[in-house]
Amino acid sequence: MFNTTAVLGFFKRTVQNRKKYMCLENQSCIIDKTQRKRCPYCRFQKCLDVGMKLDGMYEIFASVSNYLTL
Repeated sequence: MFNTTAVLGFFKRTVQNRKKYMCLENQSCIIDKTQRKRCPYCRFQKCLDVGMKLDGMYEIFASVSNYLTL
């Protein structure tokens, strides 16, 4: 299981610092507990896929539970 604080922190830093990531593979890396730090691009995409919003940090809390189950 992912640490909710870690997911929120990663997402918040990415959005606030306007970070741009690149995937060295084919943009379909497995993001799980053991490999989550290998590809920040795919990790951020997973955040967006589960509904985390770039424009409102308050809306992401409901999305975290979706992130944790994928």
